[in-house]
Amino acid sequence: MTILPVLLTLLNLPAAQQRFFLHLMPVWQAIPGRINALNLSRYSGLHERTFRRWFQKALPWNTLQ
Repeated sequence: MTILPVLLTLLNLPAAQQRFFLHLMPVWQAIPGRINALNLSRYSGLHERTFRRWFQKALPWNTLQ
């Protein structure tokens, strides 16, 4: 069991953001070199535009404290 799902649950993020972070974090750690939307899409099953849309959304920083 990984700790990431537990941490995301404790942060009270919306379910859609939790699913995105669960998909993003392992890919983020596995990518060699520069990390951008194009490389994230190469190493994951999501489209480049999906990453760009999610990175344009604001995180609820007050809940992450």
